[in-house]
Amino acid sequence: MSKLSLGVERAATALAVRTDAVPVIPGATATALSLPAGISFAAWEGIGQTLGQIASAHQWWMGDWWRYGEQEYGERFAQALDSRWKPQVWMNAAWVAGAIETSRRREVLSWGLHAEVASLPPADQEAWLDTAEAGDLSVMELRRAIKRWRVSASAPGSLPAGKFAVLLADPPWQYEFNSTDAARAIENHYPTLTADEIACLEDADGRPVADLAADDAVLFLWATNPKLSEALTVIEGWGFTYTTNLVWVKDRIGMGYWARQRHELLLVATRGSMSPPPEHLRPDSVIEAPRGRHSEKPPSVHEFIEAIWPGTPKVELFAREARDGWVAFGNQLEAA
Repeated sequence: MSKLSLGVERAATALAVRTDAVPVIPGATATALSLPAGISFAAWEGIGQTLGQIASAHQWWMGDWWRYGEQEYGERFAQALDSRWKPQVWMNAAWVAGAIETSRRREVLSWGLHAEVASLPPADQEAWLDTAEAGDLSVMELRRAIKRWRVSASAPGSLPAGKFAVLLADPPWQYEFNSTDAARAIENHYPTLTADEIACLEDADGRPVADLAADDAVLFLWATNPKLSEALTVIEGWGFTYTTNLVWVKDRIGMGYWARQRHELLLVATRGSMSPPPEHLRPDSVIEAPRGRHSEKPPSVHEFIEAIWPGTPKVELFAREARDGWVAFGNQLEAA
């Protein structure tokens, strides 16, 4: 018996389940499938069906297995992982499996289609899986449809009239991989956009966001550390040149893969001949303030901008609350 078949047998025995509930393929090894001579067509066909089942199910199995170990065994789980495995592949499988409950998984749809909707809230997952099933969509077709929907959902109805010398923006950055805990997914809070989509974003009338900036203007752009290079792409797309940055240091540590994050960046960019603030009004480059609600930023940022440019037209992009002295727009905008 091959190591692969033996491993399946042992796993089934340990779980006290029938081995015929788990696909077992005689002659299967890690590098080949040796079929005996003279097997019947029905047997050959049955092996093919089993291979198809494994191909369509193995990523769900990987994800559910990883999540079980992570939740059940803690540090022992990490110690047991084989160094030859590619953790990112398994972690991504675990993230998708965690985001989509078993009751919402559909055998008639591929893993790839499920992965495309995993970052969405449950109700939207259902709707897009229905769409994919009814329209027999490919992964690429579904991705494009969701992308069009994201852009439509994130775009403002109409941009405010006029030009602004001061712009503040907190874009809805899109992350390829959030967490194995679906509750932390950013799309559970608001629709997100790629850097290219943000840089080229237009309102319902076809007016680009970049058109809001005056010839001489300054842009304050919020960016998380993993999104620094993408934020520079947005700055260039909006017609600005990077100048400097401030850092917001929070009172609580967050998540992260290389380092657990406790700060965010506020990038400063200019266009034309926009002058820097006078020396006595220049803010400290370090903003120390506690974390608030999801994505909420320190009010001190608005305050120092208002102190520097009290009578200058100011606009806040992707705003969540209206504020006196500012023109604000965003699909999450709340009344002051």
